[in-house]
Amino acid sequence: MPDVGDGLWERVRDAVLAESGADRSLWNGVLMYTDPGTACFGEVRRDGSVALHRDLVVQPLQQMYASPERIATLHQWVQRRAALVTAVHEFTHLAVPAGTDPARGAVSIWHVKIAEAVAEAWAHACLDRIAARALPPHLAAGIKDVACAHQYPD
Repeated sequence: MPDVGDGLWERVRDAVLAESGADRSLWNGVLMYTDPGTACFGEVRRDGSVALHRDLVVQPLQQMYASPERIATLHQWVQRRAALVTAVHEFTHLAVPAGTDPARGAVSIWHVKIAEAVAEAWAHACLDRIAARALPPHLAAGIKDVACAHQYPD
């Protein structure tokens, strides 16, 4: 998967750690795409890798950095916010206390519905602060100006 914004994924990971107070991330540094044709926006894999939807998550963030001027439609900013909240959501699953065994940590959060709901709610609640930490100010401002729907509404 290509880098976005010269280290965006690492900045998102670091911002999630800072906002959550977690000691470390179980992310193994590997990013990949979710399976083509799936409706899954993102997922954490058992090995600590993160998979993101190419069209719905990665491309909106690539496009945001490709046109650094803040000129974009409201729809584009909503797509960008939704993409960033998905990335934050997935990295939230990997934020853990010190001493967490990587093998057991990734398994313990695997496909647990309440973990999904909590990660989604937390990602939305702190997204503006994470955007301020992870994005250039003019891009963070665009993200902060819009809202997007939760992926796990129930």
